[in-house]
Amino acid sequence: MAPSDTYIIFANGMKGETSGIEMWGKYQFTPIWRLYAGLTALRERLEFYPDEGYQVSEINRGNDPATTWSLQSSFDLPYHTELDIFTRYVTELTDPLVPTYTALGILQNCHSFLNRSWMAHAFVNRS
Repeated sequence: MAPSDTYIIFANGMKGETSGIEMWGKYQFTPIWRLYAGLTALRERLEFYPDEGYQVSEINRGNDPATTWSLQSSFDLPYHTELDIFTRYVTELTDPLVPTYTALGILQNCHSFLNRSWMAHAFVNRS
């Protein structure tokens, strides 16, 4: 293959620093009860390079939640049934604007002896 003047550049036209922490854990209280927890915290300091000859929109700047956490309690119930109760918190996004929210949910999963399963779930979001 002969060399050519055609090339592709992948860039976002920004420079910066990020720092943060991510933690996840699981604790088995009893043979049928488990608790899961997670936390992420992120700090982004990003800026655009001076005119690089191509346009980069503001929406490309780090649009990530600064903090998220989740907590889930899982139970193994009789008759091959699982019950999960969980909550999740996410801080706002700026562009497009997504307000800070907390979600709550319940999920029931049943596995039958025929290797079939069904699920029922409910969610509530609060902004």
